[in-house]
Amino acid sequence: MNVLRILGFAHALSRFLGTAVLLAGARLLADGLIVVPDFRPAPPGPGPRPPHAFAPLEVAYHRVTVDIRDQVARTSVEQAFRNPEARQLEGYYIFPVPKGTQLDAISMEVGGEMLPAELLDADQARRLYEDIVRKHRDPALLEYAGQALFKVRIFPIEPLGTKRVRLSYTQLLTADTGMVEYRYPLNTEKFSAAPIKEVSVKVELKGRGPLKSVFSPTHEVEVARHGGREATVGFEAVNVRPDRDFQLLFSRDSGDVDLRLLTHASGDGDGFFLLLAAPDVELSGDRVAPKDVVFVLDTSGSMAGGKLDQARKALQFCLANLNERDRFDIIRFSTEAEPLFHGLQPPDAGRRQQAAAFLAKLRPLGGTAIHDALLTSLRERPVDGERPFLVIFLTDGLPTVGEVKNDVIVDAVKSAGGGLTRVFCFGLGHDVNTHLLDRITETTRARSQYVLPEEDIELKVSSFFAKVSDPVLAEPRLTLDSPVRLARMHPSPLPDLFKGDQLVVVGRFAGRGSGTLTLSGMVDGKARSFARPVRFRERGRDNDFIPRLWAMRQIGFLLDEIRLRGENPELKEEVVRLARDYGIVTPYTSWLILEDEQRRAVPLAMQTQPALSGDRGAQMASRRAYESLTREQTGLDAVLAARYGLASKSANQVESTLAAAQTDALRAAPVTAGATVTPGPAVVRPPASAGVSPAPTAAGAGQGPGRYVGGRTFYQHGARWVDSQVQGQPAAAPRRTIPFGSADYFDLLGRHRETQAWLALGVQVEFVLEGVVYQVTE
Repeated sequence: MNVLRILGFAHALSRFLGTAVLLAGARLLADGLIVVPDFRPAPPGPGPRPPHAFAPLEVAYHRVTVDIRDQVARTSVEQAFRNPEARQLEGYYIFPVPKGTQLDAISMEVGGEMLPAELLDADQARRLYEDIVRKHRDPALLEYAGQALFKVRIFPIEPLGTKRVRLSYTQLLTADTGMVEYRYPLNTEKFSAAPIKEVSVKVELKGRGPLKSVFSPTHEVEVARHGGREATVGFEAVNVRPDRDFQLLFSRDSGDVDLRLLTHASGDGDGFFLLLAAPDVELSGDRVAPKDVVFVLDTSGSMAGGKLDQARKALQFCLANLNERDRFDIIRFSTEAEPLFHGLQPPDAGRRQQAAAFLAKLRPLGGTAIHDALLTSLRERPVDGERPFLVIFLTDGLPTVGEVKNDVIVDAVKSAGGGLTRVFCFGLGHDVNTHLLDRITETTRARSQYVLPEEDIELKVSSFFAKVSDPVLAEPRLTLDSPVRLARMHPSPLPDLFKGDQLVVVGRFAGRGSGTLTLSGMVDGKARSFARPVRFRERGRDNDFIPRLWAMRQIGFLLDEIRLRGENPELKEEVVRLARDYGIVTPYTSWLILEDEQRRAVPLAMQTQPALSGDRGAQMASRRAYESLTREQTGLDAVLAARYGLASKSANQVESTLAAAQTDALRAAPVTAGATVTPGPAVVRPPASAGVSPAPTAAGAGQGPGRYVGGRTFYQHGARWVDSQVQGQPAAAPRRTIPFGSADYFDLLGRHRETQAWLALGVQVEFVLEGVVYQVTE
């Protein structure tokens, strides 16, 4: 692998993706923090200073336990605040009340003592926030303006001491079209003077009706179901400053498949929708389709060194989890393909033993006859084709024996497959042809996965097979009986639906009105359909996570089109627009954005990536990352690009998807001698001899993190935050300058509540509001 290309990719991904990971969809909610209004930082010294002078305490841990029974939620919070100062402090704990939320039975314990909480109405709370803004010239708390709050005096806060706070409250959750929403206001922990060592949220869901969809648009959660009516949802993180609230959506319904629709529309163009389709986890018998599975395993010489052992264990897990009515076969291939049974067989005890013995005897020898192996597996597909026919294809190499051309192999799979055939490909290591595998899975409505050398093959394959073990609906399609038109949906075409999984579809809609949304498909050769009455609103700013999630998937789709079929101006133009507007800046998009802004001669003060414009080394790295996407089919760069594209197209949370790609870059960089990874904000520093400029630290000049707040993306230019929409305004657009903290400043805040989150970014902010470019200055 070319050393410079590895470092270039990793440098660009750490620099631009590390920035994008911090893009957070902030909401006007909060949980508790301790404010020390009269705190004055000590003179500058060797130690770190708190990001916000009014919040000098460090949060040691933050633990949340939630018990939800039907729609009644009881939340218990435990926090520990540490005073890093060698002096006694006095402050107060504030808990801004989420808008539209009624809290009952609130109790608070500080240092083991039960304390009464004072309730301030929205006007009183706003005056408190404004006093802090004036005193400290820090607008960060303005995003909570307009909310009531509970306030408790805390004294003394001993030098280098710790205050433990316990808070509990009960609330009645609301439901929108049958989807119940729980929000825990986590984002005030960004005010911690140091990263929090431990953050955890545990939610217990219990109720009378069958539990169907469970979905978090904000955090990557683990969902453990306990039968059909209960589940435990968990999230954990270490050494972080949470900057977005925790949101959980769930539904209950008695049908076999539950459909729930969420929409977002601003009234100035097509709206956005999200559809959740979740089958009953207790489906059994003839409501779960039997399937045919052929496991195809590469046993060429390159599978030596532990890969074959892991793959063997993975297939043993799959064999143990075949259903009684399933049928299977195993094909091993190297220079030639060799089936075990030469036909599909039931998974009885005798045949499972034969399969285990067959796997145990496999040895890594010979070449890689991918074409022969695929055709051999597809010949076992029954003629009637009523069952789902799954091919699980594992390889770590390129086609070297027989037919080796991508187009010929893909066409052969397309001709021999069809119907309910799905070829799921696992690429093991770097030396795989990503274009070939991705085109095969695309042709058969399946999905590829790429396993890096340091990752566990057994875990990846076993986890995948557990999800596809019980087919519920094959070849699903979505129809809407309404004047509303649906468009640009992802994923498209829809993948098959399996028990224990859920389908998450995002898209755009035009028009407004009601209708019937129907999900239909095949189950065991029989047509099935599931319908739900729905309503599309012309305006509705709820569910504001949907537009950015749609943009993430649309960018992934467009970049995959460029990767697999070549670039064109229309695709590049849309990638640039979406990436800039929604703050999805990655190495694959950053070069296109820079190229576009240079072509349009956008002034440096309005550019999305000001630091990149003056850094030739970073520009080279960014350009190489994008070019690797358009040119490379095999090798590390190709695998990372394929993983990013696949993750983006199926993303359920934007930040976790960007973070996963960042992790890939950090894995890739250290394999080169001399490269070092610094802790903290994910910065890869290649050796000077590599010819790549090192990425700046978080405090580096010019380019700070961008933020997605209040439906807008802001990019940092030194101390100034600039709305991405500013550069699109005509030169003659009206402009207004407002001094920070002035009467006009607070008047604007009061008249336009949508500016609260924008103004909270900093003292200097530039944004577009009702066609006017506002500049808030010192």
